[in-house]
Amino acid sequence: DPYLETREKEDAFAERIVEAVERKVIDPLYYGYAIKAFQTQVEGFAEGSTGQTEINKRRLQDEVVIRFPVSLDEQKAIGRMLKVIDEKIQTNEEVNDNLQEQIRALF
Repeated sequence: DPYLETREKEDAFAERIVEAVERKVIDPLYYGYAIKAFQTQVEGFAEGSTGQTEINKRRLQDEVVIRFPVSLDEQKAIGRMLKVIDEKIQTNEEVNDNLQEQIRALF
């Protein structure tokens, strides 16, 4: 079922139980920004020492909770707004770089 998933967890008595939870629909753009907000925390889950690290999936599932508006339209609006802001930041950085190059050329 694309709208249900099962997840194991321990209850208050340390017994493993399986719960069915409703799978929510999340806008990919919104989700990308939401998970980016947890980037430092997620990077802290990295394990390994051979130069190739892996993310501890259990910690990721247990410790990262992403809250999101139920309304898909609201998620999309938030994602679009954040994208516009990111694009504006990128444009401003490019303008600043160009201005610095012009100053260096003058002096």
